[in-house]
Amino acid sequence: MSGFSHMCPKNSTTMLKSSENYHMWDSSIQSILVTFGSGLLAFYFDGDLLIPPDNVLDDPAIVQLSFYLNRALQVILAQTVDPEILAST
Repeated sequence: MSGFSHMCPKNSTTMLKSSENYHMWDSSIQSILVTFGSGLLAFYFDGDLLIPPDNVLDDPAIVQLSFYLNRALQVILAQTVDPEILAST
């Protein structure tokens, strides 16, 4: 189990179940992500890798970074979003 799944334990009280609790869920996710640094939080907001624009985005290291950041967010979503919502997307 990853560190992210430990930071985001399944909790029916804070789990995203509908648009009604989105703001509470989003705030709790942001407060968890900020502990990992501004990079993951920026990636959560808009997919920004915080890489200067003059770098080649198809560089293998950058592609791998993007993959791991996406994977971290997928683990967090799997832990904090109701399975019915995930199944419908």
